Amino acid sequence: SKLRSLELFGAPLNGRYPCLFNFPRLEKLRIRSCIYLKWDLEMLAAGLPLLKELDCYDSQSLTGTINSLRVLKDTLEKVT
Repeated sequence: SKLRSLELFGAPLNGRYPCLFNFPRLEKLRIRSCIYLKWDLEMLAAGLPLLKELDCYDSQSLTGTINSLRVLKDTLEKVT
């Protein structure tokens, strides 16, 4: 896929959706108000190797530690 930017806002997703984190060319990811979407920071490192910007807000089901993003240290420019 050639997807470069993905924004999820208030999507009624409940559970894990690994396919959302498997876009090798994705550079920008925004996840806002998806309170039932279960995801982990390690999913980003595994499936989004070119990620430059991560913006997540009101993601209550987010797990993992900031160390999980170490793999992306050469590409990741902004985390909010």
